[in-house]
Amino acid sequence: MSRSTGEVRWVADSIDYDTLEEGEFQEVWKRAIQGVIEELLPSITEAELEREILKFCGLWSANA
Repeated sequence: MSRSTGEVRWVADSIDYDTLEEGEFQEVWKRAIQGVIEELLPSITEAELEREILKFCGLWSANA
């Protein structure tokens, strides 16, 4: 249940990323980012969260 809206959401058991098409993956990514912002980090922007994830994975450089 969303703390901010009270909306009840279904939670997937798992996601088989190997079988996702690019568009499907982008939708999963978008919803995951939105969920983290809504439920855990409401003071951070989408761009800031994505940058931090990429930095954590070693995929972001300040020079890029």
